[in-house]
Amino acid sequence: MKVKEAHRWDGMEETEGRVVRYYRHPQHEGEAICHICEKPLHEHGFIDAPNTVFDGGQPVCPGSWIVELQDGRFFAQREEVFYLRSDELCVGC
Repeated sequence: MKVKEAHRWDGMEETEGRVVRYYRHPQHEGEAICHICEKPLHEHGFIDAPNTVFDGGQPVCPGSWIVELQDGRFFAQREEVFYLRSDELCVGC
């Protein structure tokens, strides 16, 4: 997989909006717990559909890595998965 860049999303205000925006959904309460990381949804981010490899966009758990592909699309990968697959990623190729 050809990767242009990868950075860890920490949910801080200064990183909000560049690729990941804060997760807000009218059908999910902010205090609801994520089934993946077990943190409240109001601590999560979201990558909008036109910018991601997934149709419909992608939620981003706190601490996930945001990976930018050479074609300009993005995806989020949980930290433990990112490190397990890091040898498959060709950063800067």
